[in-house]
Amino acid sequence: MTSSNSSRISAVRPLWAVEGGLVTIAGTGFVVDPSLPRVFIGGLPARLATASPHELTAIVPAGLDGGHTPVRIDEALGETAYVEIGAPLATGLHQVDSPAFDADGNLYVTFSGSRGQEAPVSIFRVTRAGTREPFVSGIVNATSLGHGIDAFALPFGLVARRALCYDLSYGAAAFAFLAWARAANAGQAIDGLGMLVEQAAESFAIWHGVRPETDPVYAELRGELRMRATD
Repeated sequence: MTSSNSSRISAVRPLWAVEGGLVTIAGTGFVVDPSLPRVFIGGLPARLATASPHELTAIVPAGLDGGHTPVRIDEALGETAYVEIGAPLATGLHQVDSPAFDADGNLYVTFSGSRGQEAPVSIFRVTRAGTREPFVSGIVNATSLGHGIDAFALPFGLVARRALCYDLSYGAAAFAFLAWARAANAGQAIDGLGMLVEQAAESFAIWHGVRPETDPVYAELRGELRMRATD
C-alpha cells in the first residue's frame, strides 16, 4: 500500500455506532488504488464496505470495549477521529420486544422461554450503571406477543402519572393490561384498534390510490367490541 501524509480525516458519521454497524470516514487524499487503506477502530482492524478518495465506510468490528473510541487510517499519519461505541449491557434477554425506560433511566427488558414456559425471571431491570437485576418473576411468556384474561401483577410504580399505556391488542385481549394501567393511574390507557384501522387504510391507499375514511370504520368496530363485551 502506498503511504501518503497528505491523507486527512475531516469527519466521522454517525458519531455513535454498535458492533456490526457502519461508520463513514470523510476526508481527502485517501489512496484506494492499487490497494485499500487499512482502517482501525479502537485499535482493531475494520473491514471496508466502500472506499473512495474522499470517503471510507468501515464495519465496526467485534470485541470493542465501548465508549469514546479512536478511528484511525494507517496512511493518515497523526489523524485521529473518535466515535462513541455502544457496549452490551446484558445478554440472554428477549431481542424482539420493545424495551421500556423509567424516569430514572433504568431499562426494563423481558426474558421469554418457549411458548407456555415460565422463566425464573420474567422482567429484568438494567440500571444506568449497566448492572442487570431481576425485577418481576412468575409471568409466563412476558413479551407483548402473549396476552390473556388473567390480571396483571406488575408493580404500579412502573407507571408515571402522565404515562400513556398502549396495548397493540384490542377487545378482550387488551382488557387485563388496560385495567391494570387504569388502576395504576396512567394518564392514558389505549388499545390497538385505532392502529389496526389506520394500518388497513394505509395499505388500501398504497394498493388503490385512495385512502378511505377511517372514523366510521373505527366507530363501527368499537361498537361491535362493546356488544361482545356485554354478551
